[in-house]
Amino acid sequence: MASERNIPEEALADFKVALVAGLLSRSDEENAAWALRQAYIAFGTTLITAAKLKIDTTSMEGSDAAKFDALLGLKLKSFKSVVALSLGYRDAESDVFSTFKKVRLPLADFATFIE
Repeated sequence: MASERNIPEEALADFKVALVAGLLSRSDEENAAWALRQAYIAFGTTLITAAKLKIDTTSMEGSDAAKFDALLGLKLKSFKSVVALSLGYRDAESDVFSTFKKVRLPLADFATFIE
């Protein structure tokens, strides 16, 4: 970070302490839980970006993670899947449901506003 951003290493001393005390001192289980939350941040950002680009998405929570991992060779890279997402464009010509009006809960039933 110091060389890439042209910052003196001494100026990053507090940052280094925070990294060592925070990320590097945690257990494997704590790091796995943290990584899972980070994956969901990226997942949410992907959903929002796809919607903005008018790309259809479907989250696939509950998929068979072990099969995904084997198919993608993730174990060999010390990775594992936690969620899956399909992206693409609907086939409006053959999907009879593509023109149906969306059914959504009223906002007042879906969200609570705190003032």
